Order: sequence, then structure tokens, then C-alpha cells
Amino acid sequence: MSTFIYVAAPYEDALLVREVHARLRACGCIYTSTWAENARGAENFALSTVDELREITRLNDDGIDMSDAMLVIARPGAGGEMFAEVRYALERQIPVYWVGRRILSTFRPGVTLCESIDDAVARVTAEVAA
Repeated sequence: MSTFIYVAAPYEDALLVREVHARLRACGCIYTSTWAENARGAENFALSTVDELREITRLNDDGIDMSDAMLVIARPGAGGEMFAEVRYALERQIPVYWVGRRILSTFRPGVTLCESIDDAVARVTAEVAA
């Protein structure tokens, strides 16, 4: 049985997320954070209609809903929607593996703090797949 993982990170970190996707695939996991596959540069909501933005939100929520776990890559001074996605995952009792900047949400039940992306990938693939 496959393990489905959503990676939440600042939009402008999509290249890093695509690298994490490759690592997850190599471990036999399936990523559900499809937002990162086509993301380039900073988000610009002015280029999209309200309906397009709602569809993007729906696709992200669908990815989270089908996930067995979420891997969060947080860094100082970046990220917005990703923190709403974390809250959404926690409300659905999806385990969250957190790397990077620590905020109050890192201490919520359901969050596992990780020392690095390597640590997070190892833990999520070992613990969630078990």
C-alpha cells in the first residue's frame, strides 16, 4: 500500500519541494502537493480570477485530504497559506512532520519536530508507512 504525503512550504520554495518529491518517490511514497510541480517564483494572485484561485485552493485541500501525512518546510520570513494548510491537516488528524522555523503551531498535538529534511523524510516514511 502506498503512503501519500503532502509537502507544505512557501510557494517560492517550489524547487526545493520538487526535490523533496523526488526523495519521497524514491522511498515509495506518492506526493500530493501538486502545487509545487508548476510553481515558478513568487505567487501573484493578481494574475488569476477568483474562480481560478478557488480551484487552486480546492486542489490543495484535495491533496491534503488524500494524504497520510504532511511534511512542512518552514523558514523565517516566508510562507502564508502553508500555515493554513497545516491547520487544515491537523483538524483532519493528519500527522505533521515539521522542519525549520518553529512557531506556536509546532507544539500542537499531531506535530513531530524534525531536525532536517533528511530526518523528516526518514521519519515520515518509516512511521506513516508502518
